[in-house]
Order: sequence, then C-alpha cells, then structure tokens
Amino acid sequence: MVTQTADIASVVDDAAVEAFRRDGAVCLRGAFDPAWLETLATGIEADLAAPSPRLTRHTKDPDTPAYIEDFWVWNDFPAFRRFVHESPCGA
Repeated sequence: MVTQTADIASVVDDAAVEAFRRDGAVCLRGAFDPAWLETLATGIEADLAAPSPRLTRHTKDPDTPAYIEDFWVWNDFPAFRRFVHESPCGA
C-alpha cells in the first residue's frame, strides 16, 4: 500500500488557492507520493495500449505530440481505480 508523505495542507496553501483562482490552474509539487504518480503512469500506459471507445485525439497532425483524452478510465483500468479510491486525491 502506498502512503502519503506530504501534508496536503502544506501543499495546497493560500498562495496555491489564489493562483488557481487567478490563473485557472496551479502546479502542486509534492502533493502526491511518487509511488502514486507511478501508479498513474502505469494506468496511462495501459490506456494508451488499449484505449476505451471514449478516447478522443485532439491533435490532428499525427507527427506532433498528442493531446488525447479518455473519459471514465477509472472504471476500466485498475491503476486509475486505485488512484481514485485509495490516494489522497479527494483531500
């Protein structure tokens, strides 16, 4: 089982909240234990190898880096399901 080493309150501080409100996105370095990021990487690799029928490729030129999305993959891939249900992402 992966444990969380970072105190989420120390990562999501007032400055991060303000940056999110101002910019619409914020990078939360250290929010997740590296093992959780590896879990997500495993899920991404599995999804790319066998995508669901919901996969959409938004990049039209196949010679450029892909921007893709696949909806509800946590239902299809154990790594994503584990991240959704067991990681501190809800906090």
